[in-house]
Amino acid sequence: MRHIIIFFCLITMPFTSSIAQNKKSNTTTPKSTTVGLTPITIVQNFLGWYKDHYRRLYKYKMTYIDTAGNYRVNIKDCNAYFNEILASGYVSQEYRRLWSDYCTSQDEKFIISPQNEGPPEGFDMDLVLHTQEPDEVTQNYKNFKYKVDKINASNAVILVDTNWPDWVYVFELSKTKDRWCIDYISIKEPD
Repeated sequence: MRHIIIFFCLITMPFTSSIAQNKKSNTTTPKSTTVGLTPITIVQNFLGWYKDHYRRLYKYKMTYIDTAGNYRVNIKDCNAYFNEILASGYVSQEYRRLWSDYCTSQDEKFIISPQNEGPPEGFDMDLVLHTQEPDEVTQNYKNFKYKVDKINASNAVILVDTNWPDWVYVFELSKTKDRWCIDYISIKEPD
């Protein structure tokens, strides 16, 4: 009987190991899976990834109160937050660099003009989706209208109409080594 159990374990071990590896690999999107995808698919997949991960990303505290009672930017947590978004495989190093610069400049503003009341300026909304209601976006992203505004061999601009008045996202992407990556996300100014 003992030999049967050992034999059974040897047979099933590779199978259970591959299941565990597949579960682990599904937690983030490897960059290789984004090769060859269209800019619209990258944007849709990113919004799906963000829907699955944004609450967990809130563990990072973007600001803190210093010993004088004023707001400061927690650069370490900001970097960790945007590194996790970079690891999704959907955004570029440029996207991460722009946010790193933003966090550094906001901290400099807090040093020059201390703030200790209300929400910390520049951090009063979801930084990725530019809203205080990211649930609204992440729950409805599959119903949005996606349109290629501009595209060439190395750059694309995708407009995402949320079907809400004056709420159109602009996703700017660049292509490197057959991979489209998001460089910048903004809200289109109303016409």
